[in-house]
Amino acid sequence: MKLARLSAIVVAAAMAPAVLLSSPAVADPASGTAASTPDKADETAKGGSQEENDRIAILRMMGEKDAGRGLKREGSKAIDGGAAAMRQFIEKGQYDARDEDNMVAITRMLGDKNAGPTMKEAAGKALDGTAADRVKFLAEGQEFARFSDNRIFVSRIYGAGGPTVKEAARKALDANTNDALVRFLETGQHVARVQDDRLRASQLAHKAGPAVKAAARAAFMGTDEDIRKFLESGYAEAKAKDDAAAKAAKDKAEKDGKGEASKDKPAEGGTGTATTTGTKSTSTSTSASGGQQKPGGQAGGATAGTEQAGGHMATTGAGIDAPWTIGGAAVALGAGAGLVVMARRRRSAEG
Repeated sequence: MKLARLSAIVVAAAMAPAVLLSSPAVADPASGTAASTPDKADETAKGGSQEENDRIAILRMMGEKDAGRGLKREGSKAIDGGAAAMRQFIEKGQYDARDEDNMVAITRMLGDKNAGPTMKEAAGKALDGTAADRVKFLAEGQEFARFSDNRIFVSRIYGAGGPTVKEAARKALDANTNDALVRFLETGQHVARVQDDRLRASQLAHKAGPAVKAAARAAFMGTDEDIRKFLESGYAEAKAKDDAAAKAAKDKAEKDGKGEASKDKPAEGGTGTATTTGTKSTSTSTSASGGQQKPGGQAGGATAGTEQAGGHMATTGAGIDAPWTIGGAAVALGAGAGLVVMARRRRSAEG
C-alpha cells in the first residue's frame, strides 16, 4: 500500500504543471509545484516508468489549446532529449517557455492597431515587469484594460454620432458590461449610423438645387455605402454645381437688365423729343383781322405743351421760350387794337 501511494504521488507531481497551468498559457514558477525525484525503487507506477509519465505530461502540455510556439518547441526538444531533458523541462523549462509565449502575446496586444491607451499602458508595464506580472496581466489585467478602452471608444462615437448613434451608444454605456460595449462597437454603431446617414441625406436634399437632389436620389437608389459617399463628397460636389448655375443665371439677369435700361435712357447733348414737343406746344399764328391766337400745333397752346412735356422742358429749354412767345403775341394784339381805334377817330374827324 505504501509503495502504491508513493507512486501515485510521483505521477501527480509530474503531471501537475500540465493540469494546473493552463489558459492563458501562463505559469509562475514560484507558485508551481516542483516534481520530486522519485527513489530508484519507485521508478514504475501503474505499470509505467517515470520517463514515460514525463513524456505523457509534456505531450499534454503541448496539446493545450493555448500552448504557444515556445512551449511546443521546448517540449519537443525535451522529449527528443530523453528522460533527464524531460525532467528538466517539467521542473523549470516549461516555465521559461511559457513566459516567452506570454511576452509574445502581450507584444502583439501592444502592437494591435485597435489597442487603446489603457491597454498599451498596462501591456507595457507587464512587459517591463516579472513573469508573475505577465501572468497576472493575461489572466486579469488585459480584460480590465480592454473594458476601459471600449468605454472610451464608445464615448467618442457618442460625441460625434447622430441621434440614432447617440441613443445606441448611451444604452451600451448604461449597461456597463464589456459584452454590451463590444456589440455596439462591432455591429450596433454601424446599424445606427446607416439610419442617421439616410436622415442627414434627406435633410440636405430637401431644399437643395437640382444637382444635389439628383445626387441624393442616386445615392438612395444604391447601397448604404453610396449614401455615405454622398455625405462625404458627393453632396459638396453637387452643391458646387448648383452654386455655379445660380451664379451664371444671376449674372445673365443683371446683364439683361442693364441692356434694357440703356435702351430707355435719352441721348445726352440733344434736345430730343422734349424740344419737339415744346416747339409744337408754343408755336402760334396771329390773324391780323381777327386778332385771335390760333394753336399752331397741338391743342391747348403753351399750357398743353407744358403739361405734356413735363420735366423734359426744363432740360431742353422749351419752357423758357414759352413765356416770351406769349408776351409778344399780347403786345401785337394791343398794338393792333390801338391802330383800329385811331383809324376810327380819324374818320370821325374828317366826316
